[in-house]
Amino acid sequence: MEESIRTAFDVALRTRRTDRETADRTFFEHFVRIHREGEGAEYTGIKPIGTDLPPAIVAADRAIESGSSRELVEILTRDLLRSVQEKYRHTLEKKRVSETSVAVGREYVAAYVEYVHYVEALSNLMNESGGHHDKKKTAGEPGNSGSCARHGK
Repeated sequence: MEESIRTAFDVALRTRRTDRETADRTFFEHFVRIHREGEGAEYTGIKPIGTDLPPAIVAADRAIESGSSRELVEILTRDLLRSVQEKYRHTLEKKRVSETSVAVGREYVAAYVEYVHYVEALSNLMNESGGHHDKKKTAGEPGNSGSCARHGK
């Protein structure tokens, strides 16, 4: 993989002398393809300028360009509050009626587990290295009980 990127880079350097734009595009396409393969994801090409991206991604780029992360932090804070509050409210609603029947009780347990795993995954992302390239499963992912034994009732 690394050798493939080095070779593509060398070719791009040579080709740049006559066609800079094509050389750069070809190298970046190769690099992104290798990167996506390493993630186990499909390569669908480099997105053209103007492609709709999530607001947080746009704000992340603007933060680097402007030297201020304020907009990014505001967007992430808003999104975090909204998503956690939605899952919390849903779980609380299920808890309020959980003793009406076994089936409804099971719905509460499922909502509770989803809620706690979601919070745990967020906490892991914010407090550990568990980012984009971390192949280690977190507790909220299938096939890994993580710290489930520590969860409450």
